[in-house]
Amino acid sequence: MRAETRAKLLRDQSALLPLVRKRNVRMQYASLLLSFAPCIPVSSRRFARVPCSGFTLLEVMVALAIMAGVILTLLGSVNYHLGIIAKERDSTTLTLLARTRMAELEQTPVKGEGTFAPSHPELSWKAELLPADLPGLQKLVVKVRRGSDGTEVALVRYLQK
Repeated sequence: MRAETRAKLLRDQSALLPLVRKRNVRMQYASLLLSFAPCIPVSSRRFARVPCSGFTLLEVMVALAIMAGVILTLLGSVNYHLGIIAKERDSTTLTLLARTRMAELEQTPVKGEGTFAPSHPELSWKAELLPADLPGLQKLVVKVRRGSDGTEVALVRYLQK
């Protein structure tokens, strides 16, 4: 770099410092502002080939494309796992209600069907008492079904006759 170009850059930097003090800017921002001073063009007719630090447009675009891919993958994963959690919560609810109905029907095993009307009106249950393959046993099957999407859970218990 030529000596006069260096002198002009130093003058430009020294000209920026009073502006920074005048505007009451913190010194950390002043040093940041002065660090970009070598990128200021030397003359209005031509620009000096001064090495500037920073990222090119291509580097920024590649970084944004990578970040977009990561964010989309992350959002897809979160959405997938939220779906699994909702499905498992429904399955757990159906299983617990079927266990409750099974415990009630073990005392007096009979066929029947109904709904869980006050707390879960969309769920219905059906109990069947079937003969088992082994003598002296009965097969009690309790099915709990959601009417809207057809999700069903069936529990089987073997009882003595």
